[in-house]
Amino acid sequence: MASRNMLEFLWLSLTLLFLLVHADDKFDAGEERKAKAFLKSYNEERPKRSYVSNEASWMYQTNLTKHNQNMQIQASKALEIYLLEVEKNASAFNTSKLSYDTARQINFIVASGSSKNTTKFDKLATVKAQMKEIYSTGKVYDSENKKNLSLSPDLVKIMATSDNYDRLLFAWDGWRETTGPKLRPLYKQFVELSNDGAKERGWQDTGEWWRSWYEVENLPEIAEDLWNNLRDLYQELHAYVRHKLSKKYPQVMNDEAIPAHVLGNMWSQSWTNIYTYVEPYQGKPSLDVTKNLKEQNYTALKMMKLAESFFTSIGLEGLPKSFYDKSLIEKPEDGREVVCHASAWDFKINKDVR
Repeated sequence: MASRNMLEFLWLSLTLLFLLVHADDKFDAGEERKAKAFLKSYNEERPKRSYVSNEASWMYQTNLTKHNQNMQIQASKALEIYLLEVEKNASAFNTSKLSYDTARQINFIVASGSSKNTTKFDKLATVKAQMKEIYSTGKVYDSENKKNLSLSPDLVKIMATSDNYDRLLFAWDGWRETTGPKLRPLYKQFVELSNDGAKERGWQDTGEWWRSWYEVENLPEIAEDLWNNLRDLYQELHAYVRHKLSKKYPQVMNDEAIPAHVLGNMWSQSWTNIYTYVEPYQGKPSLDVTKNLKEQNYTALKMMKLAESFFTSIGLEGLPKSFYDKSLIEKPEDGREVVCHASAWDFKINKDVR
């Protein structure tokens, strides 16, 4: 039976390969040659342009000043002007006369959701920068300690280490009360401007443009199917965690949703910090290695190099020296405001990764 299934799989694969190969038989050789020359030029120039924009964005996110914000917006605008010109040139190709792979690359360049109106583009870039600044520099006044608390490390630490229900609620709610009212009108503008740009390009809204990146027609159905497959497991896990937390916090009810602020994370995206409350098998080796790391005097830099050693041990290339020279691995102590949220950057040129 297994052999039969394997033969059927091989036959189907060969049939699809045949169809793909012969689908390209119809392309126009002259048009194909011009398109490939265009793509070669684009793939050489685009990383250089992106590098300038990424550098400006990096400077802003690692030093949130008005000057750096303006530099980022200008660099982003310059890149967008270049991309609009590239898009215009790419649109001149008749993709029906190109091979599948070449046409696909051209279509990716042409398919955009950004507004061609420079005023709208500038406004959108400004709104995004303003939201980033509010989110990254917001402070919550702590009457208990008589000082302002930043998102990271202050509020994040409370969420991760406190077991006081009211203290957790203060951190969770305080952060949202501080940033939410300021972000709300800006986010509304962001949605409106983004959707306007997408509609100019023929999309129903920005969401439709984003979903097009997956290159499937039935993405909502695929997501729904995945959720239905996971639903029972998720609901059982949710019920188990809720039951365990109800023993720790009387405010957690077994027939209601889990309050977001007792899950050990500002965004409820990780439940690692509440493991001691929900541990299923007492007395077994702990999954939390924090204690051992502290005993061995691990620093952020040492952990970074340990992580790198794993990848090099399985044959992958090590990080370039510039990674350690240019990365911002810890929050600086010089008082400057930064986006203190983990992110990995690939500048797509000269092996510059941070």
